[in-house]
Amino acid sequence: LSYNQAIDVLVRAPFAASGSFSSAMAKKPLSRFQIDEEVLNRLHNSGLTTAEQLLEASEPHLMLASDLCLRDVRQLISTVATRVAPRLRSAANLALSRASASSFLPLRLPSLDEALGGGLSRGTLTEVVGPAGAGKTQLGLTMCAVCGLPESMGGLGEGTGALFLDTERRFSAARLTEIARAQVSMNLEKHGGAPLAAGLL
Repeated sequence: LSYNQAIDVLVRAPFAASGSFSSAMAKKPLSRFQIDEEVLNRLHNSGLTTAEQLLEASEPHLMLASDLCLRDVRQLISTVATRVAPRLRSAANLALSRASASSFLPLRLPSLDEALGGGLSRGTLTEVVGPAGAGKTQLGLTMCAVCGLPESMGGLGEGTGALFLDTERRFSAARLTEIARAQVSMNLEKHGGAPLAAGLL
């Protein structure tokens, strides 16, 4: 890779996907980046006052704005980019941090919950596959019902919900209500919350 290609891949590309530099550090003024005062003043006079503006500018534009040679402009970009770019993390580290901090939504099937380490991990995408009649829709409806339960009963709690996307137009609100009532009844019995039954059922 050329220098410009490397900068695009390592610095500009991660932010370009969202249309702008989303890092909070990118919004910081250039005065926070230990840049020579004379160079800083030239950049300011050219309208470049934040790290975001500097990293989005082309090298020729920066050379004119800062009165620096190409080598020094590249060093300037590298210095600012190093402070702004998000810290690289491996997939293994991300998985470990998610496992230690995430919570699970139980499937209400003890053997399957145990195999999955507690159920479906929140904040992840889970694909369920199987032949017709295997219970995929039933599982989806059950998980929707579980989402609506209070956190004390293994649900997502107040102010949350579930979105059921039906591409076959076979969604049954009556079936979902039936499953939800069964889940509430089962959890009330388990937690001894009879007085709460009237509000949830």
